[in-house]
Order: sequence, then structure tokens, then C-alpha cells
Amino acid sequence: MAQPILPSEVCSLFRGYWRGERHAMQIVAAPPVRALIRLEVTLGKQARMLRRQDSDADEHVHEGMIQTIAHAAKHQGLAKPADFEQRRDVGPLLRKIVHDRLVDRARRRASREPKTVLWDEHQWSALAYESNPTAPANADAERLVVYEHLLDTGALRLAHALAYGAQHDVGLIELVSQRLRGAHVADAALLRPAEETADRLDYWLCNVPQAPAPARARRALAWILRSSDETDSNHWQAMHKSEADRALDLLRTWQERAETVFRVHAEATRRAALAA
Repeated sequence: MAQPILPSEVCSLFRGYWRGERHAMQIVAAPPVRALIRLEVTLGKQARMLRRQDSDADEHVHEGMIQTIAHAAKHQGLAKPADFEQRRDVGPLLRKIVHDRLVDRARRRASREPKTVLWDEHQWSALAYESNPTAPANADAERLVVYEHLLDTGALRLAHALAYGAQHDVGLIELVSQRLRGAHVADAALLRPAEETADRLDYWLCNVPQAPAPARARRALAWILRSSDETDSNHWQAMHKSEADRALDLLRTWQERAETVFRVHAEATRRAALAA
């Protein structure tokens, strides 16, 4: 039986209490809410449909977290029932919200998104260099200049840029990979050597042509950036679930920090244009 969830424990997810995406991630990543999402994924009304798309429950748990936060952020909080504060357990309400988000996402991605990111050590060395070694394909010239400037000045850390790229522009991930390979530089937050990280990022890009990356692709990215495991991302996820969950939460934090950097840069650019 699921642990009861009090309104006060999750109120910041709802309209009128909204405190931002970062705080929302802390709520959905908390054990009681994560367990509730897993319950919906494994035993909910659409569990069979989800399993047909992908048998890995963790895929749908993380997708449910991401989609719930994105939906809340879009409307600045989830819709709040009139009797929200009086409920002794808002778990059923959260399950319904997560259920709707998962079903919507499953229907959208059924015909156009890859179900998995396979990590085949026999293939990746040959595939790793299929990506264009020049400018990122998904970034226009103006955005590329911004990326280069923020990376050159240190305003944007490499780790933060990688997490941002998975959500917004995989071209930025390609640019970071080039920097890691060319200059042999690294970020202390990245646990593998620079050259190895670049090799694995290149292979990741061959499997993930555009942003936002699917949930499992994000787990593969977390494995690249936040582990030294030499097997594969699926094995790492299965054997080190807590470590994998922490890594995914950290990637979300990095993404938010990068988004803040880009907002500050855009505002500074706007003010400079007005002052000119």
C-alpha cells in the first residue's frame, strides 16, 4: 500500500504555491512521490500499454517525473482542487496527474521517438565518428557564437552545458565533445577522462539526433558523465539504482543552472541593445 502523501508535502507543485522547477524536482524525487509514480507505472490502468512501448519501468518512472514537472511549469503549477488542503492523502490525485502525463507522452512518441538507446561496445567505436565533426547541426550561427562565448568565459560549465543540450540543443553537446577531445580539458564534475567522455558523447549523439532527449537517453548521459562504470548504462542502472537516480537529479540541477546562465546573458544582451 502506498504511503499517504499530505497536501503540505507536495503543495509547491500546485498553482498558488508554485516555487519553480528546481523545487518541484526535489518534491517528485522524494521517496514517497517516486514510489507513487512507480506504483502507477507498474500497476496503473495504462501499465500494459507502457510496458508494450518499453518493458523498463525506470524509463517510465523518470519520464513521469520529467513530464509532471514540465506540465506544472507550463501553467505555473498543477491545477488545485477546491478541497486540496482538506485531503488526508493527495496520492490518488498525484497518480491521476502522472497517469495523464504518461499517457499523453506515450501517444506522442509512439510513432516518432526511439524506445531505447542501445549501447553496443562492438558497434560504438565504428559509429562514434559518424556525426559531423564541424559546427553543431542544431545550432545556428548566432547561437553558436553565444555558446562559444559562454564556454570561453567560464560562465557556462561544460557539465552544465551537456545537461542543457540534452533538453534544448544536442548541437551544444557536440560542441562540448569537440572541446573535450581537442584541448583535453575536463570539468571536475565529469568522472571520466576527457577523451573517453568525448568518445562516449559522440556515440550518444549518433543515437539521439535531437532534443529533448528521451528519458532513457538521459540515463545513458548520466552514466557517461557521472560514473566510471565500464559495462553499459542499462547494467549500471540495474545494479546501482540509487546512484543512477542521484545522477539524474544532478543533471536536472545542471540544466537549471545553465538555463539561468542563458537567461542572464539574454537579459544583459537586451539591456546593452537598449542602451546603444
